[in-house]
Amino acid sequence: MSDVYVHIGVITNLSTSNTDWRYSKFTWATTPTAAQATSLGNNKWQYPITNGIRTFFGVPAGETILKIAMLFRNGTGATVQRNADGSDMFIPVYDNTIAARFTVPLFQPTYNRIPEPISKQVGDNISLTAIANQSSTMKLFLNGTEIQSASSVTTISATPTLTTAGNQTIRVDATVGATTKSESFQFFVASAPNVAPLPAGVRAGINYEPGNTSVVLVLYAPGKTRVCY
Repeated sequence: MSDVYVHIGVITNLSTSNTDWRYSKFTWATTPTAAQATSLGNNKWQYPITNGIRTFFGVPAGETILKIAMLFRNGTGATVQRNADGSDMFIPVYDNTIAARFTVPLFQPTYNRIPEPISKQVGDNISLTAIANQSSTMKLFLNGTEIQSASSVTTISATPTLTTAGNQTIRVDATVGATTKSESFQFFVASAPNVAPLPAGVRAGINYEPGNTSVVLVLYAPGKTRVCY
C-alpha cells in the first residue's frame, strides 16, 4: 500500500485554537510526492521533517512553535487516521530549556498528551520511564510521594506497586539549577476483586432471586481476571 499521505502544519503562539494550524504544507485531498509517507511495514508509516522545523514549515523568526499538527490520510482524504477521540494528532515542540516527558506508559498524541488506557488493580505494578532533554536531577512521584530519583541523568525509570484504589497521579520532575519542569498523568486503580465460591444452586447465565428484585449473574470467562459492567 502506498496511498498514505500527511496533512501537516504547526500550532504557534499566534494560533487561536488547537485547530488553527499554521503554515500547512499541503492541500487536502491532493497527492504530491512531498506529502507521501514511507511504509516501515506492520502498518507503520514514517514521514521525515528535514532541515529543522522552522525551515521546513517556513515559520518566521520570533514566532514560537508549540506543536506539530498532523493527520495521516489516503490520497482523496476519505480515510483519515485520527486520535481515538476524533481529534487531530500533535507532537509537542520544546525549546532549549529543560523539559521532561514520559515515554512509558505510551501516550496518545492528543493536544494535551494523555496515556493510552491503563487497566490496573490494587497489587499490580506499573512501569514508568521518563526522559529529559538535558542532564538534570530527575524524580518520579506517585500520589505526591517520591518513588525514585537520580542526579545528572536524562532518563529515569521505576516499577512501583499500586497499593491503594482510586484515582492515581504520576509525576516526573526534571531540575536544572533553579528551573524545574514536570509532566504528570492520572489513571484509576480498581480494588482487588473479591474471590468467593458461587452461591449454591446457581447456573451459568442469569439467576433470578425470589421476588424477582435481584439476580445472580454467572459468567464463564476462562483466562479473564476482571469483568466491568
